[in-house]
Amino acid sequence: MSDLRRSDPALAHRVKFCACAMQLMTVFVVVFVLLPTINAAGGNGFDQLFVSNGRYLVHFFGPLLTLVSYLGFETDPLPAARDSWLALVPTLIYAAVIYTLNYLRVLEGPYPFFRVWSMPLWQTAAWFVALLILAWLLARVTRVAARWIATSRARRR
Repeated sequence: MSDLRRSDPALAHRVKFCACAMQLMTVFVVVFVLLPTINAAGGNGFDQLFVSNGRYLVHFFGPLLTLVSYLGFETDPLPAARDSWLALVPTLIYAAVIYTLNYLRVLEGPYPFFRVWSMPLWQTAAWFVALLILAWLLARVTRVAARWIATSRARRR
């Protein structure tokens, strides 16, 4: 990342912005989709998603550190409005690959909303749209927070 930062700082910043937004997406999907789904099926979602096999690093501390790092240290250039749309690109690529593999029956899951053969088409489409909206909203929140923090820092100087 340091070579990229020297050669194209704006691109490096956008990549980190996208990474931060996608890490927040991980937290939201785990907490608000997977945890309730596992618990409703009679499992211990907290243990499965946060405790066993060090998943707390992937599902909580990794995203938290990414957010703190981005908001705390990435100040120039501030993300533009279009960067919120750019943050959808990783989600679209991931969804296209996973939905295709599920449709071709090469893969089942890894999450309930990707299992296209176990739900009607309208439900698959609704999940897809809902996840894209969530990804965009999280990118917007990240962008607004970064701008607010930068403005606060500038006022203190």
